[in-house]
Amino acid sequence: MAQKNLVSATLTDEQKKAVKASFQSINDTLTFLISLTDDQRKDGLKLGDKTVSFLEKFKMYVSTNPEFLPSYLDLTEFNKDYSLVKDLSEFVKTTSQLLQKLEDTYTEAGIEALTVALVYYNSVKAAAKSGTTGAQAIYEDMKKRFPGGGSSTTTDSTTTNTTTKA
Repeated sequence: MAQKNLVSATLTDEQKKAVKASFQSINDTLTFLISLTDDQRKDGLKLGDKTVSFLEKFKMYVSTNPEFLPSYLDLTEFNKDYSLVKDLSEFVKTTSQLLQKLEDTYTEAGIEALTVALVYYNSVKAAAKSGTTGAQAIYEDMKKRFPGGGSSTTTDSTTTNTTTKA
């Protein structure tokens, strides 16, 4: 049976060190970054292309028609926030693309590794069923991955439904 192999790579210690240093450098440089709670993310306003366009219109209108700006609004702070949104936008897009590629590669490498492990697992399972010496202990240890195993047989179809939680 031929296996697909979309990912065939390893990371050297130097590469891992360089990537970690790059992420640390970003964290060290962007000291103002915050972390919202799950509730804050869920309950807060959403920022997308339409919202950014709305902010651009506000910026234009408030400069041409400042008489409508309530005195209690801090236009200086708005300008700082708006400028930061514009500046961070490029980074968000770039890191989103990078994150997607990292997650896709992580998932695919995990599925490819799991495919091999499941073939071995099924081989051990068959050997244990037939009473081959030593197979039962390996099978009992490995089957813990499949709690409530029931009567279904682990096959390659299990692999195609595997997610990053495997």
